[in-house]
Amino acid sequence: MSKTSLKVLEVIQTPNAILGSQGEKLYEALMPLLAAGQVVELDFSDLRVLNSGFCNASVGRIYRELGADKAEAQLITSGTANERQESALDDAISLGQDPDLLKNMREAFEEYLEEQEQESGNDQHHAGSHGI
Repeated sequence: MSKTSLKVLEVIQTPNAILGSQGEKLYEALMPLLAAGQVVELDFSDLRVLNSGFCNASVGRIYRELGADKAEAQLITSGTANERQESALDDAISLGQDPDLLKNMREAFEEYLEEQEQESGNDQHHAGSHGI
């Protein structure tokens, strides 16, 4: 397998890797290389911001589509600037490896929102009954 280096900053043309659409652009640049069997070193250096939305749309999606074994064999990451960036990348990889985890997180969040909405409605009802 041949090895290619791809600098994220050059692909997305900004030091702020925050949007899902930017992640999709990176994904579109990566997939042909990976599909051709190349090993790709993905260089995150010189990014100011790297968040989970971007990482999920790029690296996470690659892990979902290729499977963990193939993605780990072909995709090397380097150049993250700090623990926060590493965490965003690690979380995307985890979610890509376990799509049920994302589903469970969404369900838990929806339940939380419903509970908050019910509590808010109860608070308004009680406030109204006390003449507040």
